[in-house]
Amino acid sequence: MKTLLGLACLLAIAHGSHAIAAEPDTLNPGRWAKTIEEFVLWDSKNSVPENAILFVGSSSIVYWPTAASFPGLPVVNRGFGGSQISDVNHYFDKVVEPHAPAKIVLYAGDNDIAFGKTPDEVLADFKAFADRVRNK
Repeated sequence: MKTLLGLACLLAIAHGSHAIAAEPDTLNPGRWAKTIEEFVLWDSKNSVPENAILFVGSSSIVYWPTAASFPGLPVVNRGFGGSQISDVNHYFDKVVEPHAPAKIVLYAGDNDIAFGKTPDEVLADFKAFADRVRNK
């Protein structure tokens, strides 16, 4: 099972990396508008679990079978592959806030570095995310 999960993660990362490389404007959060609107539509038609564990971030979150990995727990997966922390910040009010999560698992940052952000820029984006979480 671990081998299968590891292989799935490698394939997901390889697939996600290919998709990212093809995207001409990696700093424009508008490239995620369709994906985010699909989340909003799904959320409008389904109940949001109380005290959810929200998984948000890039392709490692998208391809992680969070519900199967955490059976019996109220999980919500809002990963969008290839995203950067700044993208999560941009769509915070649509992918984080509506769920009022009890816990948040954020996986992001590697795409930020891959597309030329400095570690200081990534840290600043993370601090902005953490501040928004604390304020909500």
